[in-house]
Amino acid sequence: IKDRFFVVTGGNSGNGLETVKVLAANGGNVVLCSRSPKNAADALESISASVPDAAARVTTMSLDLGTFASIKAFADAYIATNKPLHVLTNNAGVMASPLAKTTDGFEQQF
Repeated sequence: IKDRFFVVTGGNSGNGLETVKVLAANGGNVVLCSRSPKNAADALESISASVPDAAARVTTMSLDLGTFASIKAFADAYIATNKPLHVLTNNAGVMASPLAKTTDGFEQQF
């Protein structure tokens, strides 16, 4: 984990938040992805309170997996950092009942 680069989708709450904390506490460099900049900032504050040096190891980036435009913008922004990506944790989840569609017309849950 130490000095590796991680991206965690849905990193602002639940299992994603705990994953970010564990990775950062063990020396990982983590990008916490969230649809909501406010929720990401709140999560970063929580992480910083419990993980020493988290401010240097955890950054936030906006990512809404329900729209291809957001996914492309995230990918372009991450590539522009020139940092490697060692692990992608696809944690973001949604419980959509009844059937719901993404902005691009795909089923939101599978």
